Amino acid sequence: MPDIYSFKSLVAHFFHANGFLHMPWIRQLYWTLAIDWQFYLFLCIAFFILNKREWWFRYPLYVSIAALYLISPPDNVWASFYCFDFLAGIIFFHFTRKYINVYELWVVWLLLLIVVYQKMGFNHFCSISMVCCVLFFVKQGTDWLRFLGKISYSLYLTHAFSGWTLISISEYYYPHIDENTKTIVIMTAVLVSIPFAYWFYLLVEKPTAQWAKKLVG
Repeated sequence: MPDIYSFKSLVAHFFHANGFLHMPWIRQLYWTLAIDWQFYLFLCIAFFILNKREWWFRYPLYVSIAALYLISPPDNVWASFYCFDFLAGIIFFHFTRKYINVYELWVVWLLLLIVVYQKMGFNHFCSISMVCCVLFFVKQGTDWLRFLGKISYSLYLTHAFSGWTLISISEYYYPHIDENTKTIVIMTAVLVSIPFAYWFYLLVEKPTAQWAKKLVG
């Protein structure tokens, strides 16, 4: 088994290139960071194209982004495989910029969801549908939702080392616990993950973001 903490592995992690190099991740869930990174690069390069009001520019853009799914490799290491997920957000961005009205937003989203259901199946259809509803209907969050949103990235990065570890330990030592106890363990893991993520946010994410702003500003 390859050493996931070797210099080569750490360099691959730094550039989010494990999927392309067929190298294991330190934690399997981190493969999604590579997808995020590709999309961020796409936004940096193509923002001037995305930020267009004219319908004759936007609709060929929608079709072009959706068509990326057809040429995406089957190994899912390219962001193009998830182009429908990103396209739903791009369409909502055009709505927030008042490039499209609410009726056009829902019509385009409906067409997108039809394609998603046909090409990617029911699970992706449900997840993108939920995202669309949250984007549109959740106008203002409560204090606890804003708090969870603030630490969401830290929670994503650290839950594998906090709550997930707790679940793994319980499964190792108590493999035959009943469903009610499993539920309690999962809820406890969530409660452990949140303060751990907040600690990580205060000590790592927030100072790093402040340093990055000073560096570029």
